[in-house]
Amino acid sequence: ISEKDFADLVELMKRNIQKMLDDGDEHPTLFEVLTAMAFTHFANQNVEYAVIEVGLGGLLDSTNVITPKLCIITNVANDHADRCGGGLRGIAMHKAGIIKPGVPVVTAATGKALKIIQDTADMAGSKCLVYDDSKDKELLKLSLPGLYQTQNGIVVMLSMLELQDYRINQRAILTGIKHFKWPGRFELFNVNGKQVLIDGAHNGAGAEALRMSIDREFSKGRRVFLFGVLKDKDIDKMIYNLFRKKDFVIVTKPDSERAAAPADVCEMLKAKSIESVAIDDVDEAFERFINEDAKILIAAGSLYMIGHIREKIINLLQ
Repeated sequence: ISEKDFADLVELMKRNIQKMLDDGDEHPTLFEVLTAMAFTHFANQNVEYAVIEVGLGGLLDSTNVITPKLCIITNVANDHADRCGGGLRGIAMHKAGIIKPGVPVVTAATGKALKIIQDTADMAGSKCLVYDDSKDKELLKLSLPGLYQTQNGIVVMLSMLELQDYRINQRAILTGIKHFKWPGRFELFNVNGKQVLIDGAHNGAGAEALRMSIDREFSKGRRVFLFGVLKDKDIDKMIYNLFRKKDFVIVTKPDSERAAAPADVCEMLKAKSIESVAIDDVDEAFERFINEDAKILIAAGSLYMIGHIREKIINLLQ
């Protein structure tokens, strides 16, 4: 979106919000305002297909005012539990809250979470397409590294096949997936002869998926991490899922008010016998990180940090 279009939408929202307040309504949140701006912009641009990601859960999310062509629930992990029922069951119910009557659902959820999604889809009269690890992975050859990308890619394929028309056909889908690139997800760089990996793993499930891929690709040798995380995440679980005892972790502070204090994260790492150092300033932490001698350098833990680190790496390569 251009700066001018964004500014015009801010002015439009300002007028609408004032009318809401004059009518006795409460002030919308920042996320609600941005969601309304996005939907308005999509309409103004005559967008044919828009991928709308929920902010929290789904059931009570401001994005959930739409009736979509398709509902996708990639997985169900213990993220935002404090806002979504306190456990996996509650999170699954919140995620299933995006399901609309007669609208197909695609999911890679498993176990009790899958049962909740399937039951919700049945009650809504909606078809539910479920990722099957035993057969679906044979359908796909991805250009993306990382074990978890196969599952994600197949969820995309199932979704696109459900939406297909004269343009979205099987050949186009396979071509798109084959050549697809995703910056910041298991993205490898060679920086002055060093292997540097960045990945936006920002919760327990993401950390576990990243660890599995790292263990397969870089099972031997010293591994150094640049790690920044938000305080409202399950940090203990992320640490358990991501690191091994011989890893070295440089902990820094992502650019967010919700960032966890690096010193506190280091204490949690110390309790698990993992060597670490706290460096609050991200740029200073990056300098320490990029000059470490290791088999692989890995930056992960927060999407707020990954974009900045990726930009710094690209600048080094120019």
